[in-house]
Amino acid sequence: MKRRSASSMGATKTEGKKTPPAKMLCWFGLVCVVMAAPLSVTGSDSRTIRVTVPASSPLSLPIPPGGATALKPAAPSVKKDDDVGDAVLGSSRFQFRLSGAPGQRYSIEASPNLVNWTSVSTNQVSTAGFSDFTDTAPGEFPQRFYRTRPLAGGPIVLAGSNYRSDRILVKPLAGAELSVLHAVLGTRVLQTFSAIGNLQIIQVPSGTTVDAILPLIQQSGLVQYAERDYQVQALAVPNDFRYNDGSLWGLHNTGLYGGTPGADIHAQDGWDIQNTADNIIVAVIDTGVRYTHEDLADNMWVNPDEIPGNGLDDDGDGYVDDVHGINVIANTGDPNDDHGHGTHVSGTVGGVGNNSVGVVGVAWKVQIMACKFLDASGSGFISDAVKCIDYARSKGAKVINASWGSTSFTSQALHDAIDNLRQAGIIFVAAAGNSAQDNGVNPIYPASYNLDNIISVAATTRNDDLAFFSNYGSTTVDLGAPGDPIFSCWNGSDSDYRYFQGTSMAAPHVTGTCALLMAHYPNDNYQQIINRILSNVDPLPSLEGKCVSGGRLNLQKALSGNSPPPQMASVSVVATDADASEQGPDPGEFTFTRTGDTSFALTVNYTLGGTAQNGTDYQQPGTSVTIPAGAASATVTVTPIDDAEAEGDETVVLTLTADAAYDVGSPNSATITIHDNDQPSSERPTVVVAASDASASEQGPDPGEFTFTRTGDTSFALTVNYTLGGTAQNGTDYQPLGTSVTIPAGSGSATLAVMPIDDTEAEGDETVVLTLTADAAYDVGSPNSAAITIADNDQPSSQLPTVSVVATDADASEQGPDPGEFTFTRTGDTSSAVTVNYTLSGTATKWDDYRRPEGDMPESVTIPAGATSTTLTIVPFDDDQVEGDETVVLTISPDVAYNVGSPDSAAVTIHDNDSPPPPALTADFTANPTSGSVPLSVQFTDKSTGAITAWDWTFGDGLLHSSARNPGHIYLLPGDYTVTLKVTGSGGATSRKSLTIHATLPLPLPLSPGH
Repeated sequence: MKRRSASSMGATKTEGKKTPPAKMLCWFGLVCVVMAAPLSVTGSDSRTIRVTVPASSPLSLPIPPGGATALKPAAPSVKKDDDVGDAVLGSSRFQFRLSGAPGQRYSIEASPNLVNWTSVSTNQVSTAGFSDFTDTAPGEFPQRFYRTRPLAGGPIVLAGSNYRSDRILVKPLAGAELSVLHAVLGTRVLQTFSAIGNLQIIQVPSGTTVDAILPLIQQSGLVQYAERDYQVQALAVPNDFRYNDGSLWGLHNTGLYGGTPGADIHAQDGWDIQNTADNIIVAVIDTGVRYTHEDLADNMWVNPDEIPGNGLDDDGDGYVDDVHGINVIANTGDPNDDHGHGTHVSGTVGGVGNNSVGVVGVAWKVQIMACKFLDASGSGFISDAVKCIDYARSKGAKVINASWGSTSFTSQALHDAIDNLRQAGIIFVAAAGNSAQDNGVNPIYPASYNLDNIISVAATTRNDDLAFFSNYGSTTVDLGAPGDPIFSCWNGSDSDYRYFQGTSMAAPHVTGTCALLMAHYPNDNYQQIINRILSNVDPLPSLEGKCVSGGRLNLQKALSGNSPPPQMASVSVVATDADASEQGPDPGEFTFTRTGDTSFALTVNYTLGGTAQNGTDYQQPGTSVTIPAGAASATVTVTPIDDAEAEGDETVVLTLTADAAYDVGSPNSATITIHDNDQPSSERPTVVVAASDASASEQGPDPGEFTFTRTGDTSFALTVNYTLGGTAQNGTDYQPLGTSVTIPAGSGSATLAVMPIDDTEAEGDETVVLTLTADAAYDVGSPNSAAITIADNDQPSSQLPTVSVVATDADASEQGPDPGEFTFTRTGDTSSAVTVNYTLSGTATKWDDYRRPEGDMPESVTIPAGATSTTLTIVPFDDDQVEGDETVVLTISPDVAYNVGSPDSAAVTIHDNDSPPPPALTADFTANPTSGSVPLSVQFTDKSTGAITAWDWTFGDGLLHSSARNPGHIYLLPGDYTVTLKVTGSGGATSRKSLTIHATLPLPLPLSPGH
């Protein structure tokens, strides 16, 4: 590579001195430029480095800490221009080329130290297979490293040229769970927005398409909607005005360049009232923001819950170091602008004021939150826009600027995300579009959504004309603002500025105004702020009939003018379900709808009339309903009471009553009809029943049939109740039947089929008897009962053997073990073997307490051909568990191969050979008495437990020992004596217990009188 300049082709010199060399290093996916002190160079200093990486992963750059140990290909050659040192790279520009798969998306990041990385560009490989990157700021650093990082999902491929082929936006029904649906379809949830009704961004599985998956989700019955992830574009039109022209005519037009003096937003006059909005967060959802720009750095929002540069997601929002905002394309916390559009917009919203450099924004001081979802080409997708919107809401933004849109779609997901902002009181300022079209005919979204927190902005010129490119709409665009052309910040460097034109440039004038109004009128809600703007415009002939307000933004008027009082809500009512019925009962429904401001709850009063009686014919619904804050409607349900009175159809008439909180609109009254299900006795139908097919059979099976017939009016459905009897059992001998049948409207009869169950039991023919039951809806006629006979197809066989069982050895024991025995005996034909089934019960447990000698324990035994009996031996299991005697009870099970005779059950007792262990050896005794006067005779009684072989007593007076079990002892002298009993067990173990005996002197004899 050679360094070239317009003045020379040799070594660059400054004031006669050779420039300190700049060193260039290149790793796999990592370019390091070690820059000397900034150089003063003219002409072209472009350098191109070709870094070719595998097409399958053109941008994979895992660099080990320190970088020096990273895998290196041969470093690119550096060709020298002079005789001393390495080639010198100029400081004004640095460029290199990346080769990879066309369409591969990547982020280029720069670092001064291989530790702290900052995204400086987001782009994708061109169709030619390469992409060039130019950094205009390397001279600001003593050294700079570059790396590329692939973005998730690989190349973004547009299906039908305007939506992503790998994503779908899905909003579930309330309470619906989509996990099974995703598992079946192979789709994956990338993100869920709980604040937007659990809206999901869905990844379409590889190998399939959006067009294949989308209808399956839509038809699942689990979602409110599923839609494509459409593409939107930044709405700016670049022009060739002088790059360094500093005339901010949109704020203060002095007539420069042929403009009309005063054709501006009168910012200079407005700033005398309010020029800062320090406490207002404005989210610029765009291509990002160059947050180090000299006119933006001091006005960038700082996330209070994030610690800059520590590489951690301190606030747990899914983004690391999101200090000034987010980049949802790269899923990082670095929203640096690689296009310029978002930086330009931000400069108009809030370029730092009164700082002696560059430009000034509408708000001199404000908090700009950068949310990047548009890439380096100015394009982005709805799913990423929704992520930014939800982030801005969650972080406290009060105004959002959206200078982007598209006419090729209408997205319900984007609508719902902005509606969620409305419910949070957040204003959404949108560019009206640059197609010179009527948005009322060709809507552009999001500007054309019918949401009252959206301000749609057209662009005006220096002469207060509607810009030639600007969209318009008498009911769909709200106002105009300067947009052709606008000078503001740019992303080329920290001191870069540029002209741009478009409704994208008009919208931020309104956004900055919203911020100043919110700061000046902190108690106003979003509707009042919008009213202040739209009711205080400068009316313009060029905008008459072109927008709602007919005028251009005027900051001074908006700040000083009065906000018109919010329009009184107008309330109307309709019967959204006008047909109710006692049958069920089936409720009806009134819906109350209001217009205007929905930011507060509204209570609507009403009266109830009509022929139906409140509380008698329907449950009492009250006299008022509250439409919740954020909602435009509410419902009242009328639930009929199902009485037995024949009263005919009745009406419930609800009429709105006037109130100071709302106007009564039209319609102000609605009616619900309650249909009666009771008929007058003289008009009631008479119902009879007959067996239209009285013969049913298990063979087939062949069903029978009852027919219910009514007389009289057949215009309504009639439910007839009945009971079932007979010898056949409902659900056992025939398929289960309910207790009622309905004769349809228009019909005079209905049938009920009786379907036999083909069992194997010989039970003979059985009957099903159906009897009508009385009801208020009909009279029971004659016949009121009918019978169907179910013919049995199972016959008892006279040749079937009869099997019985006895315990031929009813005593078994664990000792030995000694088995027990059951003997099965059959009568009749013995020419064939017969298998007898049985069940086992009793207190003994199969396998644990017994089994067969063979080691198994089947549940059947076979009597061999030619034999009349066989035996089953039960072998006890000799365990060491003390469980007492247990029983094994064997009971023969019925079978089609034999009849069960008597006895059909027998029992074997298993005797236990385990004894409980002896109690523990414990010495214990009692003494009687334990105290008294000498001579004191004491009897000791042994209470010790355990297997005792010897007793040894010491009485505490040193006289005697005793080996008797229950000895006696006499104490002759007074004192306290410790008696100890030691018992010895059969294994030599001992145990002791002691007790104290208290002996006293006898009391002196009483003196007789006179002594």
